Amino acid sequence: MKKDNDFFLGAFSADVIEQTIKYNDFTLSILGNYLIGQNIKMLRKQNSFTQRDLGQKLGVSSQMISNWERGNSLPSLIDAERLAKLFSCTIDFLINSEELYNIKIQY
Repeated sequence: MKKDNDFFLGAFSADVIEQTIKYNDFTLSILGNYLIGQNIKMLRKQNSFTQRDLGQKLGVSSQMISNWERGNSLPSLIDAERLAKLFSCTIDFLINSEELYNIKIQY
């Protein structure tokens, strides 16, 4: 039932559209975390580091490295800078999934 303060866009109320946008942002956020983690994992393996080796080089635990790689958390800006320096890449390279995986996200 349409309320007086609702407006409609086609067949969808603004409320439904807002919820969809919030859901899509959340999905992209999770996907982004996962892909950044996969980038870290790829670079770690290319350099023949274990999670423990990488953690020791960065001054963090192997559990922290595992959380990054699984997308459960993201490295801090300081840790991202350390990763980029260690792997001789830019922070943008670490987080730019389109560049690494040639993914095109449709908006």
